[in-house]
Amino acid sequence: KKRSSILLILDATGKCSILDSYIMILMLVAFHFHIPFPVVPPSEASQETIADAFVYAAYGFFTLILGTIISIFLSHVITQLNRSLEEHPDQNKGKKAESYKALISFAENKYFGKIFFRILITLLLFGTLILVLVGINITSFSFHFHGLAGYALELFKMSPIREYSVIELGLDVPRSYENPNDGVIRFTQFIYFLTVFVMPVALLLNIIFLWLVPLPRKTQKLFYIIAEILNAWSCLDVFVLSIIAAIVEIGQFTEFIVGDKCDAINPFISKYFYKLLGGHNTCFEVRAYLKSGCWLLFAATIIFLISSNIVMKVNRRSEERFSRNAETDL
Repeated sequence: KKRSSILLILDATGKCSILDSYIMILMLVAFHFHIPFPVVPPSEASQETIADAFVYAAYGFFTLILGTIISIFLSHVITQLNRSLEEHPDQNKGKKAESYKALISFAENKYFGKIFFRILITLLLFGTLILVLVGINITSFSFHFHGLAGYALELFKMSPIREYSVIELGLDVPRSYENPNDGVIRFTQFIYFLTVFVMPVALLLNIIFLWLVPLPRKTQKLFYIIAEILNAWSCLDVFVLSIIAAIVEIGQFTEFIVGDKCDAINPFISKYFYKLLGGHNTCFEVRAYLKSGCWLLFAATIIFLISSNIVMKVNRRSEERFSRNAETDL
């Protein structure tokens, strides 16, 4: 039983390993910029002069994501092997197990009472689904180019500010890479959308179905196992943590990339461009900031965690009750 609890915790929290990959995706998008230089009239040049900066995703980036995926998959396998050992052979048999019941019928709380608690969780589940769908589509964070590079963007009438929602960031990943159709980048984009959009929505739909639809015990348990797997791949909460980490770290990462390359001109920048650059006296700097929409995304993520865990806890309790009944009958 202790091993089962440990494995469930590991299975649910193993997705935190993908945090580094999300931060790398944020860096991939944040450090890309595209500047066309109108140095001559278009009629006098075969093509315009363009400056591009890209982050190159090496094989270590791909293997980090792949290693995390294999780790999560193995966690599912070991958890299910352990569950097969602790199952009572008769717990899904008999009249009680074969009668159709919705998971909501097992829910009760000593503080709220049965009826109010069941209505509350039902409303919370549907509200969470709406919040998640809105939260991932609303602008929630931005990248700002500061320093001389940001000033140059303004000179060329390009915004030094890029604002993103969760969905927009994923769509921008290929455009931020030198070869948009590179296999590593397309795989990265697929995993991103799978874990921050498809799996969270699928988990909520599965839990709502499990909560409201009357099912026999065996089928109910199957949907619970599916919910566990979806929960392990649902990484919206991890992505929110990666945004916070990017806000803290991206400035330091910029300084590390630039290193001493700007030391020769920084004194000149400080002396003559101080007011124009707003105190960012360097040649190149990128910062991440939260937008007002982030609070909706954060709220959706927190309520999502609470509501999904409540439903899954109710299912585990009902499972324990059936297991005890089976042992008593035997």
